Formats: sequence, structure tokens, C-alpha cells
Amino acid sequence: AAVTEAWRRAPEAHRGEAAAETNKANIARVAIGQRVFDLVRQGDMVSARALLSSDEYEEQKQVYARGMVEFAAGLADAAVASLQRQQHQALRQVTLGVLLGPFLVAGWLVVLRATRHWQVALTRLNRSLDQKVVERTSELSRVNERLRAEIIEREQATERLEESLSELDQFN
Repeated sequence: AAVTEAWRRAPEAHRGEAAAETNKANIARVAIGQRVFDLVRQGDMVSARALLSSDEYEEQKQVYARGMVEFAAGLADAAVASLQRQQHQALRQVTLGVLLGPFLVAGWLVVLRATRHWQVALTRLNRSLDQKVVERTSELSRVNERLRAEIIEREQATERLEESLSELDQFN
């Protein structure tokens, strides 16, 4: 199962005729192993030992072992190639980060400077508005005082007029 999973994940590590021979040798080894187990279950230990030490079984083991060594070398090559790809990708990303980093920092500095500029401008505008409010309030207070004085004058003039009218009525 592990070998099959490795073949599935790294097909480039196990290719061609060598892969087919290794697979064929493995099937033959398993079949011989099944026959050995059958012989052991039947109690024929001599035949089981003879089959395990046979030239056929030894040859299948050798073919399988060579194939697995070749497969392991292919896996190692695939791992090295994958590692090199990942290192290359990491290097590209670091390079991109290093190249873009100063631009990002400069961009943030521009944004911070613009923000401060606007804060200063808003503070000035706020002070200016506050000053205008104070001036207008003072002006309105003066106008209000003049209006009160004028109202008082008119009330007094009205009283004098009423008195004059009253005197005129009495005189008439």
C-alpha cells in the first residue's frame, strides 16, 4: 500500500520497463508467499522451506530489490526537484517582498504625511471657525445692545408721545 501510494504521488520516480518488472516481481513474490503459507497450513514445512529458498523466489526478490532501489533513487530525485522548485518559489517571493517593501513603506509614509497635512489643515480651519464664531457672537452682542437701547429709546419716546397726547387732550 505504501509503495502504491508513493507511485501515485511521484509517478516520475517509477517509470518505464523497470517499474513494470518490479511490479511483476512483486506479484510473483506475493504468489510464492501465498503458496508458502498454504504449505505451512497443510503442515508441509519441508516444501515451504524449499520454496522460500528456491532460485525462482530468490530471483524475484533480487528483481524487486533492484526495482525498489531504483524507485528509491527516483523518489530522492523527485524530492530534490520538488525542494528546488519550492526554494526557487520562496526566493521569488522573498525577492518580491524585498523589492516591494520599500514601495510599501514609502506609500505608508506618503499616506501618513497626507494625513498629518489634513489634520493640520483641519485644525487651522477649526481655529478659524472658532474665531469667526467669537467675532460674530461679539458683533451680535453689540447689535443686540444697540437694539435694546433703541427699544428703550422708542419706549421712552412712546411714553413722551402719550404724555404729550394726554396733555393735548387735557388742553383741548
